[in-house]
Amino acid sequence: MTAAELQKLTREIADTILARMDYSRELSDEDVRERILQEIRLSEREYYLTATDKYTLARRTFDLLRKLGPLQPLIEDEQISEIMVNGAEKIFIEKNGEVEELPDTFESEEQLEDVIQKVVAAHNRVVNEANPIVDARLADGSRVHVVLPPIALDGAVLTIRKFPLVSIVFEAEP
Repeated sequence: MTAAELQKLTREIADTILARMDYSRELSDEDVRERILQEIRLSEREYYLTATDKYTLARRTFDLLRKLGPLQPLIEDEQISEIMVNGAEKIFIEKNGEVEELPDTFESEEQLEDVIQKVVAAHNRVVNEANPIVDARLADGSRVHVVLPPIALDGAVLTIRKFPLVSIVFEAEP
């Protein structure tokens, strides 16, 4: 499958799971993973899926439903020190002191705003047109800065500054 087809199928599977979800009880991550695998098995009736396609679909769908969507692999990459999103179409990373633009994008501005709302809601914060700037932290301590329209002119801006796992220690000179 092409990247675009995988992205489309990921969204279809996620939408199907959300439509069938029983909101009267909380689902564990394992329950969500099992539902994702069931939907992937059903998708095999219509699409030819390689093992890599299935893995990618499962990972992307879980990240979309439970994590931070297309940003999750970047957050988990220990070599990336900063993630910069300038609207849904432009994602940049800083890795080993070099900034590069990624080919990956969000599906839409709405998907980017959903990710932003997940981040700020975890800290009981609100970001909207009336309050378009917010700072927060991820569970791992990474700093998050958000700017929404009308302050941000080309769509929502999200910056995540990650901290190294090993702290820099300066030794005092004798």
